[in-house]
Amino acid sequence: MNDKEKTKEQLIQELAYLRLLIAEMQDKYRQSEDILRVITAQYQHITEAMSDYIFSVHIVDGNPVRTVHGPTCKTITGYSPEEFSINPWLWIQMVHEEDRAAVVKYVEEIVSVHSVKPLEHRIVHKDGTIRWVRNMPACQYDETGKLIAYDGLIQDITERKIAEEALRRSEEKYRIVAEFTYDWEYWLDSDGHYIYVSPSCERVTGYSPDLFSADPDLLTKITHPD
Repeated sequence: MNDKEKTKEQLIQELAYLRLLIAEMQDKYRQSEDILRVITAQYQHITEAMSDYIFSVHIVDGNPVRTVHGPTCKTITGYSPEEFSINPWLWIQMVHEEDRAAVVKYVEEIVSVHSVKPLEHRIVHKDGTIRWVRNMPACQYDETGKLIAYDGLIQDITERKIAEEALRRSEEKYRIVAEFTYDWEYWLDSDGHYIYVSPSCERVTGYSPDLFSADPDLLTKITHPD
């Protein structure tokens, strides 16, 4: 039966059915949009909370030709993947000027040696703050063993570096106090080995700090039997 042979009532019923289908499809579409918004918000929350990001460098005939930065790069650097794409030199421009030579040499070693240890260096965040990062490369090869790309994992280690610097300054402060005090100071670890022996030990015992460090039992040996 074609549309011309259908009654008015049949056409009205089909039209109502089609409207019902459209309404159901629109409802499902709205539900899909709501789910997509939730997933997008969750992804953004996870992305903003991450302190690592991955970048990939493509190699042609031994030369880097293109770098793709992962979406979480903005969390660490302040720059979006699009900004890195627009400015292909941004990756080295954001490196602290005192560390740029080391980073350039590091990239050259990745391309030529194909096996290097992680590098820790400073970057200048888009907001002007200095951050420490750890760069860990992983090389990719074709079936002939030729380097075609390498991935890098960038970790934000700023808090660790701040803690290490605070500890270094604290140790330096106490070391200076110990080295200039008249009394003999020494620090032992849990195994009874000397961590530090102040110079005054030589005034008190006649033995240098190096001798005490080399022989953990020296103090016992020089103690009077009584």
